[in-house]
Amino acid sequence: MLVGFAPFRSNERSRLFRLITQGKLHFDLPEWREVSAKARDLLSRMVCTAIERRYTASEVTTHPWITQFESTKSIS
Repeated sequence: MLVGFAPFRSNERSRLFRLITQGKLHFDLPEWREVSAKARDLLSRMVCTAIERRYTASEVTTHPWITQFESTKSIS
């Protein structure tokens, strides 16, 4: 969790399911201001409802937001 809460929230279970199945994230809350565009992009691609456009686990690991944290030092 990048902002301290799940990307989809609702007190009503049916509304929560609808939000999840729509897969549209809303980054307009103040908590998202400090989250980078790369991180928001990755989240959007991970929850995309169109299967052909949704990121696979392999694609997630090669996304720029993830790869920026890779260490350049080898462990020996």
